[in-house]
Amino acid sequence: MTSNPDDIFKTPFWANDKGYRAINAVSNRAKAEAIMLFGQTYFKEHFPSKHPTIHTDMLALMNSTSRLKAVAFPRGHAKSTVITFLLVLYRMMFRERKFIVIVSESEDKAKDFVVRIRDELEFNRRLISDFSDDGKFKTTDWAKTDFTTSTGIRVVAKGAGQSLRGLIHQDTRPDMIVLDDIETNETAGTDAVVNFILTDVIPSANRRGDYDICYVGTIIRDMAALHRMLISPQWTSAKYECIDENDQMIAPMLLPRKEYESQKAMYKDLGKMSIFYAENHNNPMVADDELTFKQDYFQYVGNEPEGCNYYIAYDPAMPPSGRTKIKKVDRSAIIVLATDANENWYVVKVFANRDTPSDNRKLLINLMKKYKPSVAWMETIAAQRAMYMEIKDFMKLNNVKIPFREIPSHSGSKEGRIEQLQPLYESGRIYHIKGKEVDELERELMLFGRTPHDDRSDCLSFFIGKVKYPRLQVSVRKEVYDPWDKYFSGTKTADWKIV
Repeated sequence: MTSNPDDIFKTPFWANDKGYRAINAVSNRAKAEAIMLFGQTYFKEHFPSKHPTIHTDMLALMNSTSRLKAVAFPRGHAKSTVITFLLVLYRMMFRERKFIVIVSESEDKAKDFVVRIRDELEFNRRLISDFSDDGKFKTTDWAKTDFTTSTGIRVVAKGAGQSLRGLIHQDTRPDMIVLDDIETNETAGTDAVVNFILTDVIPSANRRGDYDICYVGTIIRDMAALHRMLISPQWTSAKYECIDENDQMIAPMLLPRKEYESQKAMYKDLGKMSIFYAENHNNPMVADDELTFKQDYFQYVGNEPEGCNYYIAYDPAMPPSGRTKIKKVDRSAIIVLATDANENWYVVKVFANRDTPSDNRKLLINLMKKYKPSVAWMETIAAQRAMYMEIKDFMKLNNVKIPFREIPSHSGSKEGRIEQLQPLYESGRIYHIKGKEVDELERELMLFGRTPHDDRSDCLSFFIGKVKYPRLQVSVRKEVYDPWDKYFSGTKTADWKIV
């Protein structure tokens, strides 16, 4: 876990120090589970008996004593249902708040949230029976954008940009303000929403008493308002992606792997991967024309041409030792590259895994036997050299006669090495042979500098300045004078006898 604001896009789960403490506080998690039980009891159609851990996390953060709270969730993971519906109703039923304002990108959208809450208060018989004083919540103040319950709690809907100043109910200003997806593609990344939060939202809160501002949404653009609040040390915040550090879906009941892969393929075909990563990974790329590696750089072939030179690069990840507290390590990466006479590269095979060194040694040897590379390289920084020597001994024992060389150090930073691939891609000299791991290589490149793992792209950079290209073979028939031709050009055996 990292709380460094610069790392918010470099890890699937990110929280600042306040957010991390809030999520893991025992009292916060206990109350979060109580709220989920409340949902399972009174709103069974929305809350089945089994719920993802991330919902407990989000509620635990919102239960902290902090007044400014922000959570970025991937699209389709029920953030509005959990916060803008369940948490609001829980606080209303247990009378923890008197005046709640729900803000969304437009008043109409905020109204939809408010009407959903109002309908439960009007028609959910069990809720009414257990929590109302006189058998109903409905009063004469029952509008779609502004209503007050029989228990004296007021709920108001507002659109982003609408004034919240001067809002008051009885003796209090808003003591809970929910900001739910308040940005649009047009306003995200501008100062308009940030100014709205600073000049309208925060000043309108009940700052003489208890209050909190709960901001939930998806980061749809770099340095959008949600992004800026998340990294502000004044906020208690966390960010989630739809896939965790172990490549598992964080909520498979909401977004199954099959649906995720289907969406990914569609966005890729449409050339909209920047939207895909923003919606599903809370990782918006910089503007497409400013990307280091653009999607249209990637070219594909069914197979590499004949007559190529082959090379292999191996970047092993060291497994954690028994004494370390590190639970997760980087992936080992192996890439098979082919080069042709026109100085093009072909990414033939890509492997990235957390297998044991012995398993990766077998994989490496088998790839050597199959492709017979001109050279294979392996990074041997620190303890990796012992692995390198073990592989060399194994090759000698098994009569594998492939030049196997070590890379004991690199000049410059890893990011600098990877960036050197950009001119090759832009000039159209690198071709991909499609496959799942190649898709992940492309993801790393497109999210260059903003992804938790860059094992594949780093491994590909090993080939820079090392590979050679086969000579271009041109067959030209040469006419050579042979003085004996005149004697053997005839068909008579006499010609032979004359010779």
